[in-house]
Amino acid sequence: MGYNDKLRSIANQYMGSGQPWPASTRTIAGWAIRNELWKPQPSELIGQCADQLARAMREEYIHDPQGRTIRAKHAVREHGGQKNLTLWATLGQRRASICSLHFSSGVSRLSETVLS
Repeated sequence: MGYNDKLRSIANQYMGSGQPWPASTRTIAGWAIRNELWKPQPSELIGQCADQLARAMREEYIHDPQGRTIRAKHAVREHGGQKNLTLWATLGQRRASICSLHFSSGVSRLSETVLS
């Protein structure tokens, strides 16, 4: 059974349990979690936290020396091999940095080279 099949089964179990119908997905999700039919995977929690962090960082603004309102942090996409990575940079840093993605022994690691 695939993951989507499992989710559809949870929705069908919800309907069959005598719960109010129609229902929102949030209501079904709450019921599924309370009945231990669904548990978050660590990767899902990390993804959710990362999405919320990105949203918050996009909403942070500062004023530049000319008094203009600008974003304090910017996302930069790095393309390395088969993986894409979004790196966040802060404006106003004294040094520019170039981040590169290296692949060694099948493990990706981020290294930073700082330019003067």
